[in-house]
Amino acid sequence: MNDVSGRLRAVRQHLRMSQQELSTKLGLGINSWQRYELEGKLPKADVLEQLVRLGFDAHWLLTGEGTMLGSKNAAQVDAQLMGRVVDAIKALYKAQGVGIADIQVGQVAAGWYNQIVAEAPDDPIGQGLALAGRIEEHRAQLRRDAADPAHAKRQA
Repeated sequence: MNDVSGRLRAVRQHLRMSQQELSTKLGLGINSWQRYELEGKLPKADVLEQLVRLGFDAHWLLTGEGTMLGSKNAAQVDAQLMGRVVDAIKALYKAQGVGIADIQVGQVAAGWYNQIVAEAPDDPIGQGLALAGRIEEHRAQLRRDAADPAHAKRQA
């Protein structure tokens, strides 16, 4: 990705946030974030620092070289939070009577974990609330899928 605006859009999409949600999280006005994405304006140092704290690689943010996520990201996984996420996913699928392969549990857990940490870094209460939100969203999706005949074969 050659331009700053594209990289910042990729960051927001990776976090699965709207422009409004991310600008609020970063303490910005929506217009500031939109200028970053649409005009390629380089964010101020404090915004870049916050993005790095969310796990994004500073070199990639500035140059587009390397990988989007910082190399220290994997070492910073909170094992207790990840365990709670995995347990919640397994319990949700069991309660809904839907089977899920271990690899899918891992994939869903990784996505949820990244979203939770992005929404509530270093805030156990906020993380619990974010996890509850993911559970409710996913439960609703599983129910929609169960009502759709095309998904009926996935039921356990």
